[in-house]
Amino acid sequence: MLSGSLPITDANQHEHMFRGFEKSIIMGGALLVDFFFLASGTLLSYLLLSDLKKYKSVNLLRKVIIRFLRLTPTYMVVVFFHATVFHRLGSGPLWESVVGRERDRCQANWWTNLLYINNYVNADRMCMITTWYLAADTQLFIVCLLMVYIIGRWPPWGYALVATLSSLSVLIPFFNTWWRREEALFLPFTE
Repeated sequence: MLSGSLPITDANQHEHMFRGFEKSIIMGGALLVDFFFLASGTLLSYLLLSDLKKYKSVNLLRKVIIRFLRLTPTYMVVVFFHATVFHRLGSGPLWESVVGRERDRCQANWWTNLLYINNYVNADRMCMITTWYLAADTQLFIVCLLMVYIIGRWPPWGYALVATLSSLSVLIPFFNTWWRREEALFLPFTE
């Protein structure tokens, strides 16, 4: 059994790390990412509605381009570093199997990171797995821009769109979980 890249010597101790409310908050941090999506969407909605009220029009493409130019240069330097240099900076028994695999993935899939689609395209061979958040946040940024713009310009259609998408965001995971007979919550322990 592996935790990240390190072998687990005592599975009971590892499993104990996830038990209890206070431990689950820290160890289950991936579930807390939803808060950051909520905060990002709330701030974007507020700013976009303020701009629509003040200027009566907003250039959505300009907002996407500004975000792209703000994030992408630094992001691509880090991807380039992982694809070319990082694997040469260390060694060890697991170094090549972990860092070498990361290098290979970054060399093959750097373009999915550039387009912020790495959480959908070749997701099983993702370059820098933690960057799924940047892709998801960028995708939600674009969806939020469109939704808030529609709400600001055509309120009845916008509210209908929000109600429809909100319903689908609950129903699709529910039926997917029910149909596959999966656990409704992420449970990192076996019992």
